[in-house]
Amino acid sequence: MKNWKKQITAVGLSASLLVTGYSAVHAEVKAPSAGKTSSVPAALENVKKANKKDNHKPLFSDDTLVIKYTKPLTANDHKKAGGRVIRSYSQYNMTVVKVINKNKFDQAMQAYQKMGKVTGVSPSVLSKTLSTPDPKVIKQYSLSLLQIEKAQKLAGKNAVKVAVIDQGVDRNHPELKGQVVKSVNVDDPMNQALPDFHGTHVSGIIAAKKGNGIGGYGVNPSAKILSYDVFDRGGGAYDYSIADAILRAVKDGAKVINMSLGGYASSPLIEEAVKTAVKANVTIVAAAGNEETDELSYPAAYEGVISVGSTNAKNKLSWYSNYGPSVDIVAPGENVYAPLYDYEKKSTFETMSGTSMATPVVAGTASLILSKYPTLKPAQVEYILEHTTKDLGAKGFDSKYAHGLVQPLAAMKFNVKKIPASVKRPQTEREVLQAASSISPKINMEYAKEGKITKASEERWVKFEVQKGEYIQTFLTGSKNYDLKYKIHLYGTDSRTMVDVDKLKKNGTEGKLFKAPFSGTLAIGVSDVNGNYDDSKAATSRYSLKIKRLQDLPKDKNTMEKPSNMSKFPYRAHGTFTGENDDEDFYTFKVDKPQVVKVKTSGVPGVNSMLKVYAEDPYRDEDPEEGMLSDEESEEQQMEPMFYQNANGYGKGETIVFEAVPGVNYMVSTTNQAEIMDGMFDFFMDESMLEADAPEPSAIPYTIAVENKEIGPDEDGLPYTDEDESPEGELAAKKINVKEYASLKQKERKISHAQSVVVIMDDEEDEDMIEVQDIVDNALPYSLGTKKTGGLQQQIDEDWFAFTPKQDSIYSFTLGTGEKYSFEVYQLIKEKDENGDSTLELGYVAENMDWWTGELKDHVIADFKKGKKYFIRVSNDYTTDSMLYDPYQFSSKLLVANPNDKNEPNDDLNHVKDLKNNKATGMFSATGDIDAFYFKAKETGISNVSLTKGTATKALKAKYPSELLQDYYGLVLLVDDKNGNRKLDDFEADTAREVYKGIYGSETRGSFQTRKGKGYFLIGMGFFDNTPELSFIPYTLQVQSAMKKDEDAQSVIKGNKPSKPLSLKKINSKSYSGTGYFNVVSQSGGDADWYKWTLSKKSNVKLTLDTSLDIDGVITVYKNGKQVAKSDYYGSGDAEVLYATLGKGTYHIKVKDLNVNASVHAYKLKAEIR
Repeated sequence: MKNWKKQITAVGLSASLLVTGYSAVHAEVKAPSAGKTSSVPAALENVKKANKKDNHKPLFSDDTLVIKYTKPLTANDHKKAGGRVIRSYSQYNMTVVKVINKNKFDQAMQAYQKMGKVTGVSPSVLSKTLSTPDPKVIKQYSLSLLQIEKAQKLAGKNAVKVAVIDQGVDRNHPELKGQVVKSVNVDDPMNQALPDFHGTHVSGIIAAKKGNGIGGYGVNPSAKILSYDVFDRGGGAYDYSIADAILRAVKDGAKVINMSLGGYASSPLIEEAVKTAVKANVTIVAAAGNEETDELSYPAAYEGVISVGSTNAKNKLSWYSNYGPSVDIVAPGENVYAPLYDYEKKSTFETMSGTSMATPVVAGTASLILSKYPTLKPAQVEYILEHTTKDLGAKGFDSKYAHGLVQPLAAMKFNVKKIPASVKRPQTEREVLQAASSISPKINMEYAKEGKITKASEERWVKFEVQKGEYIQTFLTGSKNYDLKYKIHLYGTDSRTMVDVDKLKKNGTEGKLFKAPFSGTLAIGVSDVNGNYDDSKAATSRYSLKIKRLQDLPKDKNTMEKPSNMSKFPYRAHGTFTGENDDEDFYTFKVDKPQVVKVKTSGVPGVNSMLKVYAEDPYRDEDPEEGMLSDEESEEQQMEPMFYQNANGYGKGETIVFEAVPGVNYMVSTTNQAEIMDGMFDFFMDESMLEADAPEPSAIPYTIAVENKEIGPDEDGLPYTDEDESPEGELAAKKINVKEYASLKQKERKISHAQSVVVIMDDEEDEDMIEVQDIVDNALPYSLGTKKTGGLQQQIDEDWFAFTPKQDSIYSFTLGTGEKYSFEVYQLIKEKDENGDSTLELGYVAENMDWWTGELKDHVIADFKKGKKYFIRVSNDYTTDSMLYDPYQFSSKLLVANPNDKNEPNDDLNHVKDLKNNKATGMFSATGDIDAFYFKAKETGISNVSLTKGTATKALKAKYPSELLQDYYGLVLLVDDKNGNRKLDDFEADTAREVYKGIYGSETRGSFQTRKGKGYFLIGMGFFDNTPELSFIPYTLQVQSAMKKDEDAQSVIKGNKPSKPLSLKKINSKSYSGTGYFNVVSQSGGDADWYKWTLSKKSNVKLTLDTSLDIDGVITVYKNGKQVAKSDYYGSGDAEVLYATLGKGTYHIKVKDLNVNASVHAYKLKAEIR
């Protein structure tokens, strides 16, 4: 018999908490996990999160490019490069092209890049959605929390159009009918925009109707929605579609634009469209992102856009919300109840969470302000919003809660006359020069101007005279939590030039080398990108602007023809990027024995530098007799390094570590031109390449430092490699020449980078290079609770460590603060194959790669079983060309001893435990933990099984760190014990089926046929968005009989009249109630219960049908067999509420589930006379 673990495949679930909508469920199998490996066939249809490893990485098109040019490209240019134009933006000097042959995408990028009139090439960026008496007002906590009803009473009479750039909107939703005045399918304008869930939810938060007896209401029910569908029911939106929508919204008269979407890559197209909208006095509000990071999300991070973070009902930052200097304000975004479009039910309501839901709260508030003060500029609207907030964090602006929680009532009460003049920044030459203070920097001497931003949207200007041809080197350093930028304006007699300097998009040092094209007055203005300031005594918003005037630039010395020779190590030198266009400095060295060489350059403010390593002269053929390439050939041939590094972006240096061998003249170059070498890989490693800007020169010197060390012995000898067959070995044996060696290293690099892109984009894993038995035989010993140090000798080197825990436990590993490296933990699993032969596998336990951020963490939490064998794998970061130079170090510390629940051990289906009293409580307190129970049916019929999650109580929070109290998705596997032996046999495993209805909520449930005396395996499983994949939040597994007695089984329905209707119980003179079940019945129409209610006079009534989470209730009222009222607005588990005016007489009230489903939970019908 096969081991049962070979039968259960690893199941993973969508990481969305509905913050980006209902994620698709994908069937996909991943590498076996410890405790989840099995051979139960893929009949389990594994649910796995789509693009789990790509949640944070920017989404790029793989067939569309954005070209930035100085002169328009011809049709022949596009033909040669293999592209065709699909959009043109002449006002921005940009063209969008579709690559004809998708397989030649990288070649097309490089072809465009080589064109002299092209200044930038980047893949198109994709964005994603970031997931009466009105009877449901009570569910909309933000209405009372923010006193929105009071704010609405202060609204003006001016009509305000709010553009929702998102999915399509349900224009027929009762809360939005008449509210949507325009609906455009941006990508397919001939056809109507299809209604969708996210766009409807966002629009409802802004402008849902008030007082219509349905749902709740929006922040500004008087606003009118302009809907621009940029998704067309697809998974992502192209940047050019979003840019088109912004420009259309401006043309269509929008005063506010809401963008509850975003991505982590900046798009020059969207940025230019945003600038156009802001200049047209359109206030733009966008979602800050849902990845709980301070990284920038676009378009929210663009200047002039109000970036919104998310809070919950307790005014705490939502766990998923982004934060940091780029966020401007926070608003309720967690568990927000609003209209929604469901593909099956159509118009309904739902609770969703995300910065996507917080953003329309702020957009709606902005529309309220503009209804009262329609002439306000976007900066003035932003000022009011940010200066009427409720302070939630540290006093004033802070990096967690930004300016604080939006307060619509306070915003509507704000006196606009108190908006400071600083909000209206200087625009004209006269205004700028009047605002600027005069300074006198001297030639060749550094001048420092210290200052601080103490007013909202303040710009601090200085001015001085310059001469034509003069160079002015500037750089600006600001305080933490502030994102500073500066403008350079040169005013001459007849000319003017203006430059914005804002490369970093977050705190750091900005820089710019400016050459005066004419004589005149040079003005430099410093400001905070987000308009932030500090007027307290602390004055934390300090900055230092440094200016150096130069008549001449340092000469370029380290050319390719005359490179600097690094004759001995360690080597240290300085250089500058002062070339007119791109500038590349070259350095050469040789080694007399194999070495590990580390090259490190310092950052230069304003420069995106790149490191490359070549063998020999990159343009020179190996055969000296063939000579140099011609000038024409040199221009056509792109320099091809063996290794390169370009990961850190503007203002930061690069580091590369590689193995150098004797017999090669190595040439190292550092350049201010970040080139596209390996296509999509480069954009994943350095997102700033998307800005498509020309290389920036600088008079600020960089430092290049080179050191070396001998290659030491490999401690564990893993992985086994044949050195003689490596490029280095073949070169040493003179089987190949240097040119062939370089070519092989280039090929290795390209393959490695291509595989990295596959892992990032397609969620695939590299195949193991090492046999498990070799790991068992060679792994180094490790003891839990101790510190370990080691080194990696090659790029492909891996160090393996083995240990066997003495008790069930959970440990925390600390990986040090030095260079980042990959750290993974596996469990050894011994199995038998179909022939009965023993096999060894490694089951995944934990790793330090954070797939939300794409970064390597400095700690890992992992759990272990007593007596089992585990392995730690230490390796280089596979996403770079580099390797560790310094030794690595890690240590471990015990967090929890014996973490098992009272049911353990219960993961062995050959020895299952009974489900006592049809109910059990447990925890998924280990990675891959499953809890198996045996249920014996006491009747023949249908039963319901449910797995209900508990909550993280105060006691649990006091006992365990938050990382051990992760939320999870519960799933139940159900298997018939066909032969009654209480063991899972192979033929039984084939019948395993999933129970996962309601999996995104607190209860997973499903039903199954039972036969009296027959046994069933019930296997509870938990799946997690984050690591560690375990939790001490308890669950309850329960089986309940669905065989309830039908309350009105004897009643016959004819012409919508029941022969024996149920009676409502009188509570008082104005209130009645009824309780029952939706039963399992044989008729095709399912079970419906009919009640009789007699009114003595005409009355306003309210009917409420409360149901369990698995029931989508419907109320229908009949009089004399004719329908007079019906309510089917709300979804499963959401009480159906019907307001109606009924005359004197007898009525029949029919209640049922929309899909005629049954339930083991009772419903309650309440009838009230209002």
